[in-house]
Amino acid sequence: MSAYQTEFSLLCRVIANKTRLQLLWEVFQEEELSVQDLAIQTGTSEQNASNQLRILAAKELIHPCRRNREVFYKPAKPSIERVQILLPVLKTCHAQEISFQVIVHRATAFTHERRIQIARCLAASDETFESLLEKTGMATPSQNRHLRKLLRRNVIRKQNKAYQLCDPDSKLSQCLLKLATKSG
Repeated sequence: MSAYQTEFSLLCRVIANKTRLQLLWEVFQEEELSVQDLAIQTGTSEQNASNQLRILAAKELIHPCRRNREVFYKPAKPSIERVQILLPVLKTCHAQEISFQVIVHRATAFTHERRIQIARCLAASDETFESLLEKTGMATPSQNRHLRKLLRRNVIRKQNKAYQLCDPDSKLSQCLLKLATKSG
């Protein structure tokens, strides 16, 4: 696995969480919010909000600012390219009121490096189950499991005996697939 694949799968894991998305949406709406304000607005404990906000900040989706004993969060200006690409799409999802369930469903397609590996193989060409096994080096049960998840997430389809990438059905799906199939 490349470092890019691992980092991208971790970024997808971060956004594939309803609580973190709720917190991110709140930060999108305001210039700056304290942990306490965010906890109240999302109906979670301050400790949980603080933990989830640290995770979002670690991926440069939001930016923390400390003033005295209080930490405030504001929208980030990320330096990581994949976050620079993904963040505006997430803001569009927020503006269009795309449900958390839809975002989580799309993001979980890429929360595992093996699914990213399959997507990258299929970006190059359509592949049979056997040729994917050869290219990925996965065990048969593992590849079956990952292919089923990608099929359920409408990332891939099977035509005749070959797997191929689907055309993304939304800006979020398009962005995630582009980032998943991008070289490190």
